[in-house]
Amino acid sequence: MFKNASKREGSPLTISRVGQLLGESAGIAILSELLEIDPFTLSRVDRVDYLSALEKQSGWLQAALQRAIVAVAGDQPSQSEGIWTGVDDCEREEIASALRLSGSTAQHRIDVARTLVNHLPEVCSALSTGEISPAHADA
Repeated sequence: MFKNASKREGSPLTISRVGQLLGESAGIAILSELLEIDPFTLSRVDRVDYLSALEKQSGWLQAALQRAIVAVAGDQPSQSEGIWTGVDDCEREEIASALRLSGSTAQHRIDVARTLVNHLPEVCSALSTGEISPAHADA
């Protein structure tokens, strides 16, 4: 996973590259390059940039996850089929199983995803570009 796993001193090339990666748009190419860097080889300052860059990538992945949740759960809550079933029962359990979450946590994730994708697309876009963190989008 780390090209420089055996080294514990940062090289100037690696150190300057972390700052560049932090400034790049989030995406798979940048994430792949970040994962090749061993953070223990970086200077203290570059370790913080590395952490920030990974958080930016996390937002990009979280935005994709929001769209995937809505794809499974649907744009709108499902209808209850009777007295013994509730809204989103099937969808909630599918998502809970897929993401290894409790039912209530899965329902919260569905509600947040629907809100972001259907009503707050600018927030979802800001999340995908790393302008805001997943915690900001969930608030």
